Amino acid sequence: ADHLAAKAEIDKATKAVPAVKKAADATAKPLEEARKVLVDKQDKHKTVMAAATAAKAASVKLKDNKESAAAATKIKAEADKLVAEVAAAQKNVDGKIALQKAAQAKLVTAEKAVVEAKAKTETVGKRMPELDKAAIGSADRYERAKLADATAQRRLDDAQSLHDLAKLDSELTAQRTKGSALAKDLAAAKSLVMALSNEQPKHKAAMASAQQANDRAFAVRVQVQKEMTSKQAAAKAAAEAIVQSQASGKLLAEALALATQANDAEGQALKVRLTATKAHADEAIQKAQVVDAVLKKDLSEITALFSQSDAKAKDAAAKLAAARQMVVDGETKLAAARKRTAEVTSQVSVSGAAVKELQ
Repeated sequence: ADHLAAKAEIDKATKAVPAVKKAADATAKPLEEARKVLVDKQDKHKTVMAAATAAKAASVKLKDNKESAAAATKIKAEADKLVAEVAAAQKNVDGKIALQKAAQAKLVTAEKAVVEAKAKTETVGKRMPELDKAAIGSADRYERAKLADATAQRRLDDAQSLHDLAKLDSELTAQRTKGSALAKDLAAAKSLVMALSNEQPKHKAAMASAQQANDRAFAVRVQVQKEMTSKQAAAKAAAEAIVQSQASGKLLAEALALATQANDAEGQALKVRLTATKAHADEAIQKAQVVDAVLKKDLSEITALFSQSDAKAKDAAAKLAAARQMVVDGETKLAAARKRTAEVTSQVSVSGAAVKELQ
């Protein structure tokens, strides 16, 4: 494997050299052209600088000659332009030189990799006889280890089978125990459903009886309240009649006192009539007071009776509410018991299927 890897490394390194060499060779021509451009620019600059120097000298001698001064200025501008072009050409040459150096360095590295790979291959080749001998010994040891591993694996499989069997037996026992417990729960749930179902008719009958008692108590209360309202109105009217009669009697007494002061026949006749009228008024007041007393007594009795009927109506309503709540509670418990029965029935079915599968 080491020998093959070394050969593969030689092939890889050798294949990489042509491309790197081609890239390195490709940098020569651009560098040569850049250098030619630089030399050309330098020559032009040298020539123009010589002309600029001569023109400057001529313009100095010919101070009044404008054409000579203009020519010197133009040549000086051209010389400055060439200075910039020479600098740019020099920068281009430097860049091309840097690229060529980098490419040459990569080529050297690639060729060095080929040499190193060949040296590694030679080293590995010298070790081949020793490695072959070691490989034969390793193959023999591998076969023996493989046989031992197969034997150990069979023993492990046997042990795993026994372990799995014991585990399944334990799970079967646990599932059967769970099934028995679920059967007991199911019997208890069904018993509870039966008991609650038997109790509900009793609760409903009690609620119906309480409803009837409540209706009767309410009817009595309404009737008594009606009578009490009537007697309250009569008592109020009687009290108002007494007050009016007493007011009339007071007026009659005042009129009688005035008539008594008159001594003529007409005054005496009026006195007799007023006296008779006052007597009738006093009698009417006494009768009204008797009626008022009777009405007050009746009102007191009917008020007491109303309080009793009201208390009985409230008690009947409370009993009805309690009976209704008992029916509602019974229905809730019955629904919960039926739900629990369905759940346990499902669990019993699942447990039975699990027992069959484990068996």
